[in-house]
Amino acid sequence: MKDTPMPATRNAYTFKEGLTMLAAKAVGIDPYLAAEAGENARAAINAIRNAAKTKQPKDRAEYIREAQSELRTISAAKHPKLVNALQAKMLALQGRGGDTELAHLTPGEVVLPRSLQTPELMKHIAALAARQGIDPARLSVGHRTNSVNPRTGAREFSFGRVINLPDEMRRNQSGEAQVADLYISSYPDAAEGFGHVGIGVNTDKTVGFYPAQADKYWADPGVVMADDQSQPHSIRRILTTPEQDELVKKYIENRTKNPGEYRLLDENCGDFVRDSMRAGKVSIPSDATISPVDDLVEKIPNQFFKRLR
Repeated sequence: MKDTPMPATRNAYTFKEGLTMLAAKAVGIDPYLAAEAGENARAAINAIRNAAKTKQPKDRAEYIREAQSELRTISAAKHPKLVNALQAKMLALQGRGGDTELAHLTPGEVVLPRSLQTPELMKHIAALAARQGIDPARLSVGHRTNSVNPRTGAREFSFGRVINLPDEMRRNQSGEAQVADLYISSYPDAAEGFGHVGIGVNTDKTVGFYPAQADKYWADPGVVMADDQSQPHSIRRILTTPEQDELVKKYIENRTKNPGEYRLLDENCGDFVRDSMRAGKVSIPSDATISPVDDLVEKIPNQFFKRLR
């Protein structure tokens, strides 16, 4: 059912590649692109991480030089998107006055410095955002819910119509009350920071796809089971039809009986939710299927949840 399956030659990743992917995720770079570039990518990413952490300008400059040196060993012809992302990170770290981020912005958008962010103003902005179905946290630069441009690695702040208003009464095209919905849950701290997503049909008590053994993330029999709602999580509601709900329910029931193998990087909870949605012919975000390479970033559950609109 997948539009862009994993390449046959890359069904698994080594432990070192896994470390590279975790380091890349920590700085907001596509982990799969980093893994493909190998050890040199990890060295460059670690230097960028050190540059971001230090408060000393001289140390930061030294780490950036180190990252630039490692970057020269990565082929721009073979890894153009990774090189672009690394260059963007290094450029951002050379900002003045505490600026350490680059972003794609639209002319006319307003950036509010901290000195203007009074409690009254921020409360008003949060209320306006909520009316548009936008999580106010997504407006804050550096928040984990920021959308990241997969081509450049820079943050972006464009918002489509987000269906995230659980108390809003919705109606179908005939004007009748619409009660059929999917609920997608996100547990951002699960799976060592990769996150977890689950899905529910007409209920926010979601189920997810897990490894049968809790500590076996790389290749292990899987299991579909209820998500632990006592853990910190967010819920997003997506408008569907009763017919779509039945298709999704049938898919979940079949996967519960025949869950298949769990693999953290290419057959995880994010795949389970996406495949459930596809089974119900529910629209998937357009930026989740840009190309076979870009699509891999959606294997990370936190990224997938952020891009649901």
